[in-house]
Amino acid sequence: MRWNFGIWSITKAVLSLIVVFLLVLATHKLDKSHFSIVQQSFTSVYNDRLTSKDHIYKISRLLDLEKVSLYTPSVKPNYSIQDSINTLVTEYAQTQLTPIEEQKFNQLQVELDELYLTKAEEKLSAETGTLANSQVMNKIIDVLDELDGLAEIQMREAKREMEKSNRIIESSNMISGFEMGAFALIGVIVFLMFVLKPLE
Repeated sequence: MRWNFGIWSITKAVLSLIVVFLLVLATHKLDKSHFSIVQQSFTSVYNDRLTSKDHIYKISRLLDLEKVSLYTPSVKPNYSIQDSINTLVTEYAQTQLTPIEEQKFNQLQVELDELYLTKAEEKLSAETGTLANSQVMNKIIDVLDELDGLAEIQMREAKREMEKSNRIIESSNMISGFEMGAFALIGVIVFLMFVLKPLE
């Protein structure tokens, strides 16, 4: 039995190889795009969510120290709480803010300004009793409420980024399965063309 290796068979083989090459090239570009999106998503989770959550935590701790110092004059930090908070707020502002987060962040700055103003008025006032302290305390609580809202946004956005990454990974896995199936099919076709087609 002789086997047919004529021009038409060679042409079909070349066309099959071209199809394989184009398929590999397309899936490679798609996988590279998916990898870039997943990498960007994880980077965003760290840079914009975990970092922001850390800033929120540190600001909250500083405000807790501020509350303690209001009613315990002997407890005074050896650094400026206000300067430390301002530094953290400035760093927070450099992260990627969502529109809702930006509104919350702007409100946080307003509440902080009011807190600083209330503290300044207390220092200028002749009275240093419970009333002045309670006003400052109320402002601290307002700031903490805004921080709680920002913390919720971090969790929600981090979850959204993770879900997006999971969808991309699932899509890549599905495409990889399709790619393997296509390769197997092309392999079978090439095998049939070269091995199972005898000359009459």
